[in-house]
Amino acid sequence: MKEIQLFNLNPNWVTGFTQADGCFNITFTKKKPNQIRLRARFIISQHIKDELLILSIKNFFNCGIIIKNKKEIQYVVNSINDLINIIIPHFDKYPLKYGKYTSYLIFKNIIEKMKNKQHLTQKGLIDIINLTYIMNPLGKRKINKKELFEFLKIKDFSISDENNPYTDFSLSNKFLYQNEIDINFIGGLIQGDGCFNISFRKDLKIQAQLFIAQDMYSIELLSEIKKFFNCGNIIDKKVKMSIIEIKNINNLYNKILPLFNENLFFLDKLKQFIIFKQIVNLLYNKQHLTKDNKLKIVDLAYNMNNNGIKRKLTKEQFIQIIINKYK
Repeated sequence: MKEIQLFNLNPNWVTGFTQADGCFNITFTKKKPNQIRLRARFIISQHIKDELLILSIKNFFNCGIIIKNKKEIQYVVNSINDLINIIIPHFDKYPLKYGKYTSYLIFKNIIEKMKNKQHLTQKGLIDIINLTYIMNPLGKRKINKKELFEFLKIKDFSISDENNPYTDFSLSNKFLYQNEIDINFIGGLIQGDGCFNISFRKDLKIQAQLFIAQDMYSIELLSEIKKFFNCGNIIDKKVKMSIIEIKNINNLYNKILPLFNENLFFLDKLKQFIIFKQIVNLLYNKQHLTKDNKLKIVDLAYNMNNNGIKRKLTKEQFIQIIINKYK
């Protein structure tokens, strides 16, 4: 049997990828009357085609399990000991940012309570439930908080001030700004939430674009990325998601490509980056103005993302436009 060659991952890259696609998860399962089962998990999910990357993350942490089906693969750490001894120390040393960092702080707080058996007391359980329902504000739950407390027959479910991680959140924000992002963090973030895109217009204009998306609770991270690269425009969509877009060819060639290398990306994202780099070079050096190079760019990039499914014209139709233009 052929040995699988796993990727060697940088710790900051793993944190950046978690910023994009990781989740700190607390779930409650109803048991016998007035009792629930509490479970804490760290999860990273990907399409099954990225199985090798998920296996590499499991190898990086050296703990956890793999769960997969025909479409999706998950890396899951649900052992309290592994969460305490491996996962939490990693994210303390290589911190997340903004909304995801807040979720991590709450998760860490809950794990500490579970370690100290506070979840076995009514007061401790009330605090954990309250914290859980503010941890992932964009997430969907099968049962709402009020219904859960009704099931437990608990009427007073206010959170204890001394156990609220927001009490000293000003210090958390100060900590965030002291830990600047680096290119490995950004590489992991782009692997999960970034896109190397080449746009094609009917007038034959070709444009290279780098997009990085974040949810509404982490828009400040996009400002940090803009400062890091010293370029880009932030598009605040106001509804759950914001984007930084870098499309100026001089910025892409002189500020972005010199910082990126092929060790920052994996699998399909690496293939897309290699194509993107080739095309940025062609565009910057004005080599895209000839018929042959236009056709070369179309051949390289037209179906680069999602096999070109979202494009208005097929690859063949756009090629025909180029041929007709140069007759």
